[in-house]
Parts: sequence; structure tokens; C-alpha cells
Amino acid sequence: MHGIERYSTFTFGDMTVSYLLDTANGRIGFLLHPRSKPDRLDQHRMDLSEVCEVSRYINGIGAKSPASFRLEPLVVYAVAGSVRQGGLTAGVSQRNDSSSDRCKFVSQEAKTEGGRTTVITISRDETSGIEYLHALTYCQDERHVTMRSRLRNRSTENRMITMAHGGALGCISPYATSTQGNRLTIHRIRGGWSNEGRRKSETLESLGLEQSWSNHALRCERFGQAGSLANLRWFPVVAVEDEQEHVFWGFKLACPASWQIEIAAQDDFLSISGGYADQEMGHWCKWLDPNEELVLPELLVSTAYTQDFLAFAQRIPLASRPLSNVSRLSDPVVFNDWCTVWGATSDASVRRLLPLCKEVGAHYFVIDAGWYADAQGSWAEGQGDWIPSLARYPEGLAHTCAMIRQQGIVPGLWCEPEAVGPKSSLWECHDWLLHKDGVPIQVGCRRFLDLRNHEVLDYLERKLGTLISSCTLGYLKLDANESVGIGCDGVESAGEELRLHMEGLSSLLRRLGERFPDLVIENCAAGGLRLEPHMVGLATITSATDAHEIISIPIIVANEYHMARPDQLLVWTVLRQEDDPRRFHYTLASSFLGIMCLSGDLPLLHGWQKDRLKEAIRLHEASRILRQDASIRIWGEPVRSYLEPKGYQAVLFVREHTLLIVMHTFASETTTCTLPLAQYRPQSIAWQFSESSLTFDLQSSGDLVFSHVPPFSGMVVSLARRADMCATPSDTCTPAHSPTYDPSDQSAHGSKNTVSNPT
Repeated sequence: MHGIERYSTFTFGDMTVSYLLDTANGRIGFLLHPRSKPDRLDQHRMDLSEVCEVSRYINGIGAKSPASFRLEPLVVYAVAGSVRQGGLTAGVSQRNDSSSDRCKFVSQEAKTEGGRTTVITISRDETSGIEYLHALTYCQDERHVTMRSRLRNRSTENRMITMAHGGALGCISPYATSTQGNRLTIHRIRGGWSNEGRRKSETLESLGLEQSWSNHALRCERFGQAGSLANLRWFPVVAVEDEQEHVFWGFKLACPASWQIEIAAQDDFLSISGGYADQEMGHWCKWLDPNEELVLPELLVSTAYTQDFLAFAQRIPLASRPLSNVSRLSDPVVFNDWCTVWGATSDASVRRLLPLCKEVGAHYFVIDAGWYADAQGSWAEGQGDWIPSLARYPEGLAHTCAMIRQQGIVPGLWCEPEAVGPKSSLWECHDWLLHKDGVPIQVGCRRFLDLRNHEVLDYLERKLGTLISSCTLGYLKLDANESVGIGCDGVESAGEELRLHMEGLSSLLRRLGERFPDLVIENCAAGGLRLEPHMVGLATITSATDAHEIISIPIIVANEYHMARPDQLLVWTVLRQEDDPRRFHYTLASSFLGIMCLSGDLPLLHGWQKDRLKEAIRLHEASRILRQDASIRIWGEPVRSYLEPKGYQAVLFVREHTLLIVMHTFASETTTCTLPLAQYRPQSIAWQFSESSLTFDLQSSGDLVFSHVPPFSGMVVSLARRADMCATPSDTCTPAHSPTYDPSDQSAHGSKNTVSNPT
């Protein structure tokens, strides 16, 4: 096989991992594919001699025919001063660095213990002295593998690393025997405040990644995020789909600071890799002293035989390594006072809200921003000191929290520990603040504490620890409402100093988790702007979005299922006194897509509204197991606008004996649609939660028909399955469909991703 041999092969669940060794240059690479779909790499062409234009060219200049492909190294990195390989890569990518290319395979060792297998591979460049250790881990019964890598400086001189990706998937797709034309689609997910989760699906060709006629010139799509909010532009996830073979490859990247993913091609195959945003994109570089090593971000990687991107994405968990001593919610109801008092929280407001929270069965009462406001009530500029306001809590915040505890509800508190406001005593404490170009970094009314400083970390742990202990808190909402930006001043590059700053934040979360093992920590960053594996792994749950009471909430949450499971996502459920039955049920139905976070006009609700809320909470808790462990399918027409959506969305949760459907209609005429459920063997409707006028029918064919549903309606239907039901449909190659996407992307294959069956 072109001088490339299969060095080792492992079977991990339904996946096959092959390590490939290039005997000519000693480079070792990586091939991943579904176990049920053997690759065809041995049948692939060796070079481009069969291409007549290439033959004329190489004969004319007296050269050899270009090779058809090269092995991608397991770890992709660049060293300052190394010669860049050709191919017009300068300013496009640093991946063709000569040091990375010179890395030769040194050793490989596989260890299995307690259902956990780790394959450790070491390669080294003797010229620069840089070696990498690539560790691939598989745990029994999981559907993904984890790559954890590190770079080591084995030389006697300092080396500057200017790019570092902890893992690369090459040889995509190993089923084509020549080029990849007209078969590969790239899937990505856009971020953005209250705009999270938009899926972007583009062909290889539309991204400009089609190889050149002679394999000269690197094609590369480099994307990511610079700053301290990981999801401002994109989510750190990528997948490649071979549409002819119905196979996906992809990963989620665990990196809370500036990150990047590269989709690259210079030959017949595509490669995807991810890690720290490099010197060109993220202002990042790092000096490695002799014998020093750099730990690279984790990649959670998978492959699957399926036509459904959602089914593939759900194979890869969001949390990389959750702390074992951090509590996991069993889907209780959270009340948060933000959309009720809008920062004007007080002992009086808590007393007003507490009775209804107790009546409906809320488990947590979270006091959001404003509890630290000064005598003038200025809370938006008072972050930093975290001293409870005596003006708002005359008997002390601890007294109010004790009152909450007395009602059998767990008190919680909002905090933004990274930021300080102009009314904080720390505003001018420059030794404790992040600087850029010699001045404190200021974004709006926020400056940022320097979490590289151990005194700052000790201060925050002391402040938060005192609040948690004195107020007997069981819930802490940690927020971040602005990004630091590209980085900060320090000994090394701006990007490296930002990485160290974010390591400080991770350290703070670990300290709190270890000190208060029963504390529920909410990972919130202006909603869902830190929905990435590293931060989620340090928290208990994650805010889905700041679209508090916007009609797009069910769309955003369902689209975020590409990143997270429903039991990880906190969903705002903001109820208003003026809500008519249709809007009231629309909002409550949205809460069934995740963990219910109540807010709004709770004390003012009418009697019928209270009754429906109580019923929703009862059914929400009864169906929580479904959302935790079910497989998920989503039907719906394409949604172009989050603010003015049209069509409908139906989310199906499937478990052994039960089906759960959460249905929403948007701004259209009355909707009549058919959901094809026959393969799931529905038997009968167990219960429904909807406005009384809505009708639907379970037909003998197994189809569920919704008839004449008015716009902006929400409903939840639970169905029992037949005793002779088939096994829960897996994410193997079955007709399945993905969440809504942006139809302005003409290459997104709308007919495949839309299940709209109007009658």
C-alpha cells in the first residue's frame, strides 16, 4: 500500500482504529472507521500518473508523478524557525511544518485495565528535539475515543511552539479509490449570543477544499474563536460525512480559551485536526524549555455508519472528564428570579416569590444578579467585591437563604467571578487585573481579574466559599458576560497568557467542587457561550441560551443537541400573567427539552395557569429518565429565522417502553403533519400535555397525525410501545433526520434533512 503498512489495529466497540506507518519516512498516522464498514485504502490509487494533464506536466519538467496521499501525523504542530513545506501554505496554515513532518515513530504501547484501554504512541523529530506523546483512550461500552496528547522538548535549547493540535484524523474518506469529489460534506455549528446552535453544512467543493489538479497547494479551512468565551462564533465541533457510504467522522474539542479547528486537503484525502488557536489566528505561541512539556486540548472523537448528523453527534459526550465529586442533577425544577425582578432582587422579593415556588415544587431558588447592589441600587457596575447588600437584605443574605431552606427549597446565588465593575473596590487594583498593551482590559463596564495570580484565586475561593457556607448555598450560577479578547500581557504571547488565565478559572472550579461536593454549579456564559467539553466537565449543568422568553427557545435547545444531552441543558421557562393558553403551553412544552428553569410572573399567575404549571412539573419529572438516556430524532421544516420562525419542530425521545414527543409550531397557517413512528412500534397514547383544543391521532399504521394545529402552539405527547417492540433504533444506517438548519446554505441537502409530511 504505497510503502504504508498497518502497524497495529484495535477494535473499540463498533469502531476500528488502525495505526498506519510510512516505511519510507517513519511517520505514523491514524485511520478510524466503523467496524461494520472496512476501509478500501489498499485499493486506492498510488499516484496521479493516470491523470493526463499531470503526466504531460511531469514529463515536461522531468519530475516524478505526485503521490496520491500522505499520512497525516497523529499530532500537528509547528516550531518557530522551522522550514515551511511548499504548497502556498504561508498565511493559510502552519500544519506543513518541517519539524512535524520529520517526526519519526519511536514506540507504541497498549494498556487495558478495568474496561479501559489506552494506546500510547510516541514520535520524535531528532533535529528540533520535539517529540509528541499521543494517548488514545477507549472505555468499554462507549461510542467514542478520547485523544490526549502532549509535546515535549527533548533538546538542550528552548523551542518556541507556534501551533499545537492535539489530534488529527486523516485518510478521510478511506472508501473512495481516487478523489473525494461530490461525496464529502462538512458539518459545523455556529455560536452567537441568543443565536446558538445553527448548523452549517457545506460540501467539500463549496468550502474550496477540492484538491488541485496536481495536488500542489494546500487547501485549508481554519476556523475557531479567539477569547475567553468559546462559542462566540462557532462551537468547537466538526464532522465530515461521506454521503455515498453513509459514514461520519468528527470530534468535539475541549478548549475553554482560544481554539481552532482545521479542515485540510492537499491530496486525495481530507484531514481534520484541532487544538489551541495558533500564532496567526489566536496570537498564541509558547516557549518550551529543555525537558518541559505542553499538554494539548483533548479531542473526543468518533465515527459511525449513519445518515443522521444528530445521531452521530450524540455519540460524542459534551463533558470530557466530569469531576466525580460534583453533584449531578436528577432533573429537578430550578427557579431563577432574573426574569421576575430584573436585578431588583431583595428579601422582600424572595418572600413574595417563595410561597408559589414551594407550592409548585421547585427544588432550587436562585437569586440572580443584584444581591450585592450598593445603597443607590447600582448592581450592573458592582461586580467584584461580592458583599451582600444590606439595603436589599436588611437582616443579611444568610437570613434570607435560611428562610428559603426552611421551606424545603435549596438556595442558590448568581456570581460573575471573573469580572469587576467600576463601583468595586478592585476597579483600580491594577496588580490584580488583566492588562493588554499596558492598560487594564476593559469591555463595557467590566474589567477582568487576573486568574493567573494565586492571590486572586485565593480571594475568589475565600469570597465564594464564605458565601456558600454562610448562606448554606446548594447552587452556584457562575456567569461570564464578556470575553477578555485575544489575550493579555505577560511573559509569553497574548494567547498563551490567556490560556494560563483560563487554567486559573478551571482551578477555581475544581477547588469549589472539591470543597463543596454537593454544590450544583451552573456553567453560564451569557447563556450558552461556554458550551464546550472542558467547562461543562467542571460544572453540573449548562445554560442553554439567554433567549429568556423568545419564541426561538425550542429551536435553539434542539439544535444544541448536537453538542449536549437534554439533561445537561438548563432551559428558561419564563411564564407571564398575560400569556393566553396557547403561549403558556408553548413555553411549558419547551421545558421538556431540558432542565426546567422557571421565572417570570409566578406570584401573579391565574388559577388555571398555576394548575397547568403544576401538571407540567409533575409530567416533567415523570419523564426525566427519557431525556437522560433516550435516543433522539428531530423532524421539522427548515427554520431560517430565530426571531420569525416558520413551520414546525417535533423532537422524539425513544426508550425501551416509551416514546416522548415535544412538538412546536411556528408562524405559519394551521399545521397538519404526520410523524412516521411505525418503526418505533407505538401502541397507545399514555398522556398528553397541551392546550385542550389541539388534536392528534395515533393511527393503526403507527403514524402520529397532528391536525389543524394553530401557529405558536406547544404540546408534549407520551406514547407506550408495544410489548413486541423492536430494539430501540440505533444510529446505524437507517432513515433518520437532523434538526433544523439554515436553508440559505444551498449545499445543506434540505430534502434529506427535512421531514415535513403535510396532508
